[in-house]
Amino acid sequence: MQQEWFEMQAERRRPYAMQTWIPLRAFEGTREGDIAQLGYQEDVSCAVSVAVQATQRTAVEDVEWGDSGLSNTQGAYAFEDGRYKTAEAFEIEDGVDVGIQLVLAQYNPIGDQVWHLNQDLVLALALIEENHSWIRPDENYAVVAKRTFHSDGSIAGIHIRTDVLRDYLCARGMALRLLTYRERTTYEAMADHIEWPGGRIQVPLADGRFEGSVTRVLPGGYPEGATVAVHHVWRTDVDVEADVPVMSPETDEGTDYTHRRFTRTGPVIHRISGQSWRREWIEPATRSPRVRGDHEPSATTFIVNAAGDRQNADELNDEDIGLWLWFEPTIVSDLLALRGGKLEWYTHDTGGLQGEPGYSSIHFGINEAGLINVYARDVARLSEWHRRIWAGRNLYPNGRLSVELGQAHVEGRVADTTAPEARTTEALIAIDAAAQAIWGFPVFRPHNIQDRLLATVHRFRATNRDSLLELAKDVARLTADRMDTVALQAFAPVTPELGGTGSLKSLERALAKHEGAAQARALMGPLAGIYDLRVGAAHLPGSQISDAFALVGIDPAAKPYDQAVQLLTTLATTLEAIAVSIRASARAPAASSALTSTPASSRRRVT
Repeated sequence: MQQEWFEMQAERRRPYAMQTWIPLRAFEGTREGDIAQLGYQEDVSCAVSVAVQATQRTAVEDVEWGDSGLSNTQGAYAFEDGRYKTAEAFEIEDGVDVGIQLVLAQYNPIGDQVWHLNQDLVLALALIEENHSWIRPDENYAVVAKRTFHSDGSIAGIHIRTDVLRDYLCARGMALRLLTYRERTTYEAMADHIEWPGGRIQVPLADGRFEGSVTRVLPGGYPEGATVAVHHVWRTDVDVEADVPVMSPETDEGTDYTHRRFTRTGPVIHRISGQSWRREWIEPATRSPRVRGDHEPSATTFIVNAAGDRQNADELNDEDIGLWLWFEPTIVSDLLALRGGKLEWYTHDTGGLQGEPGYSSIHFGINEAGLINVYARDVARLSEWHRRIWAGRNLYPNGRLSVELGQAHVEGRVADTTAPEARTTEALIAIDAAAQAIWGFPVFRPHNIQDRLLATVHRFRATNRDSLLELAKDVARLTADRMDTVALQAFAPVTPELGGTGSLKSLERALAKHEGAAQARALMGPLAGIYDLRVGAAHLPGSQISDAFALVGIDPAAKPYDQAVQLLTTLATTLEAIAVSIRASARAPAASSALTSTPASSRRRVT
């Protein structure tokens, strides 16, 4: 390796405070080859740290890597005089706490050390441990602290995001003292390319020191020409063959020994090493919005009127602001893509959107142009990261304020309408309840995908023809794909008049038992049309897609958003009609003897 690699000049100049992640505790690195043998190479990076109160900074200024004790495992200690040292406390002198350790390494007698992130830090920042990381739900479940591992699976480090650490330090009135050690070492046949005078160099750094060295060694790392002394001492006065041997205290007369020396020999190789020790302060932030709740000025703005004027989120964060904002409907998909995203419906054109845990749903309305309206304060009160998502979909006002939202906000009236999405959910439940009560089994098989599909079946998904067909595909998965064909066919077997073993045909036969074939076919027609749309993009010619549109009641000339509303309205109406039909079957006579499970002429009396 070249001399520059060992000297690590770029790394030595790079302050940790300017990096994205701070190692709170780390023993990381890479190793290649057999240790201390020709060709061996290692690059090791280590760090330990302690959070220190401002009044104790002087006490730790001169603490070095080697004498800090921070690299040891931690534990609590109870003194005989009644004093107690907590596991997190860092002491230079007994009884004098100068700081706390944010990572505690626990000795494990049956395996590798167990490293814990300080629980006060975890709780203060509202972190949740997940998959070797700590996430912060209040920041869209962002990873703010993480473990790293060696190739053998043992713990290597715990790092924390710099801005999050500094927020915590600010709230506690602390700074972090970070001690780091970096080493790069190789074992090479020659060292002529290293130009350190006499094979050694020492460079003082602003925050530590650097040392480089070239040493002639033998394979195994032994110094060239090293003399080894071997002493062998044994007892001569113990009868080990006795039934119960006894070994008395040692005496000169009862011992013997041998002694020899030898000089190690072998091919000479060169150990080339560069080492840096650094001490750095990670200063607290000036504000603590996460832990202490300090206000952080918003940089997010929104268009607030027809003149295109913009106002800052802080200015809009007022219950009496009296302004509404306009957004692209794709904001719904943006928020639903978040881990905490949720959509609920209040009326046909109003509902609630949630994208951030800890905040109530944002009341939205859909206007005549298909855009989303929201009261300005409802968006302005959100966290800054959440505001930015909304700001990215903010539009110049187009179309009047949502009628139903205006009724709710201005007139205090809730529109007497229901969204087809909400109707669909209720109708699916009603179908199963009716079928279970009257037929003895539910129409739909329970499946853990049901809730996820229901969450995706909404009008905002349709932005073009392809996405409309994708919506139809999920509707088919929610309905046709979940039908219990085995139970339906046992209840209404295939007949010459009504064949087909598919799920839709199976339900159609069950309905036909009391509705008659023609009416059952009419009831199921829209679901058949939706099923056809499912494969429309890949397999159906345009004429057949038009036929499917007609069955579902979709206007081919309408905007994709309006087509989605038409599809979902037809879906809800159809499912509601099926539920009504099943309930009515309890008091309706069979529509046709051909639909009974066994022809009358073949029945036998069983005694």
